Amino acid sequence: MIVFLQHFVTLSRFQTVCADLTASYMWEMAVDYSVLDIPHLKMEFTLDYRPVLENEDSVSPQEESRSYKYNFDLHNFKTLYTVKARVEPTKGSEFCRAGNMCHFHIIIQQVDTDCVDGLFKKKEPSSSESSGPNSFAANSIMYEVITDQAMWAVCGRTSGVLTLDTETRQTVMLDVMPLIGGFLPLPSVRLSKYIPAESKQMARDGKRSDIVGTASSVPRLEPFSPGQIYNFCKALQVHVLPAANVQSESSGN
Repeated sequence: MIVFLQHFVTLSRFQTVCADLTASYMWEMAVDYSVLDIPHLKMEFTLDYRPVLENEDSVSPQEESRSYKYNFDLHNFKTLYTVKARVEPTKGSEFCRAGNMCHFHIIIQQVDTDCVDGLFKKKEPSSSESSGPNSFAANSIMYEVITDQAMWAVCGRTSGVLTLDTETRQTVMLDVMPLIGGFLPLPSVRLSKYIPAESKQMARDGKRSDIVGTASSVPRLEPFSPGQIYNFCKALQVHVLPAANVQSESSGN
């Protein structure tokens, strides 16, 4: 299997980093989604660096460079799901206001595509994938809405289980209330693998027998690897106006 890496930022041969500052490097990894079993990748990051004197030209090196190497492994890096979220005012309101109810929309998309000539097409599941014993477990996920209780109040359930057997996209809408005004970060959405309880199993005589009190009879959650979930709304904020009574009091003063 061949993996292509593309650097996002075009840098000059030398880069000067001042004290108490950081330099970041970002690469894009091209993944072939037609490959079901993606192996672990062994990576090596190499960097040549040297100190720069106070009155020295930082472009022309005058001191011998030192080398830094860091080896690491990448596994479970294929993106399985994407998450998009947005907060909108209720019908009849133009802006979100503290103390007023708003709608929190969550869109969970399953990434299951082939890339051909830069275009993406839907991949049809094979019979073994759709009818296997783990087909339900593989497409069952739990979402959890995590908020800062000083900023947001969620009305109703903050978690649930979604099944993406036939649909690759699911939409969830919750009612949330901003408690303060300002630019508030959106509530976080966390996805986990939902492993349903296996309440029955096949006995030796061909009949089904119940399993009670075993680990397999209890649903459980397993976390995704960091690279398996891509969150489009991470670090996004929504502008919330202060409460109406606060505005009236400030204008009266």
